[in-house]
Amino acid sequence: MVWPGGSRGLYNRRTVTGIALLLLVAALPNLELEWRAPPGCPSRSFVESEIARLLGGIDQTSPLIVEVDLRQGPGVWVAALRLRGARGDESRELEGETCESLAKAVAVITAMVLTEAPLDEKAPQPVITGTVAAPPSRREPLIARSVATSPAFVAEPPFRLALRIDLLGDVGILPHPGPGIGLSLGLTVDVAVPIRFELGGGAWWPQSRTIRATPQAGGEFGLWWVQGRGCLAPPLATAWTLYLCGGMEFAVSSAEGFGVSTPLGTTTAIPGVVGEVRISPVISGAWRAMVSLQAVLPLARPVFELEPIGDVHQAREVGFRGALGLEFGIL
Repeated sequence: MVWPGGSRGLYNRRTVTGIALLLLVAALPNLELEWRAPPGCPSRSFVESEIARLLGGIDQTSPLIVEVDLRQGPGVWVAALRLRGARGDESRELEGETCESLAKAVAVITAMVLTEAPLDEKAPQPVITGTVAAPPSRREPLIARSVATSPAFVAEPPFRLALRIDLLGDVGILPHPGPGIGLSLGLTVDVAVPIRFELGGGAWWPQSRTIRATPQAGGEFGLWWVQGRGCLAPPLATAWTLYLCGGMEFAVSSAEGFGVSTPLGTTTAIPGVVGEVRISPVISGAWRAMVSLQAVLPLARPVFELEPIGDVHQAREVGFRGALGLEFGIL
């Protein structure tokens, strides 16, 4: 469904925004910015655009490497800033009420250093919203502007939607350890400790098992499942997240006998309780990797029997699953 004039307009605006950001980055040839910040904070492109805006076209003569690690402390945001340039290395730590204010402060300091303005350690840190004073210079000074009047940072919404595909391995529910594939949709809500809601499903590669006393007879097994999970998602570091999840699974197992005169088939539901531990590093942009381990407690353990020979398979009391996944942020 296409909204009249909506989709095309959105596409055009994004295209123009992307071109503008590329031009701003190109205008900072002597700057190398390493920006590490949690989700929901301004991006590196935002900081670079602020620096270019503050410079106002002033030439840069001194190459500069800026490393910033932004984190949230108890009741305050903290930015560890390191500047490496012609004047040597300088490090300082900034504090602010929001990560946006710190991003703007980093931009101000970087712009001043790029124009060879001295850093006054006794001056108050430019974290508080106010007017940025023009630094002394033989060149045209930085344009004095209010940080509050800079282009508004559009914060990420307090939720994120992501799609993930997993390569799976199972031990305990099926007759043999085996591979599978899964697909999940996750919604993360940013609160004091981020929480995540997931709905996923998948299938396992079909397996067969024979009866030891009668090797020519046995059954073919398949398994499909749907899971609903809730997770706590505390960040481990700037680019790593820990997920502690729990939920319910509804699985459907099919079995088809072979090796007897009347090989009957059956389909059985196997509900279960799921617990999971997962770690997730950021790969690049909206892409994340996922590595997880699940424990599955079946609430029903049906016995698959091949009459008149005997039992073929029954799930164990606890099953274990490992997953290696790739996730893409949709919103």
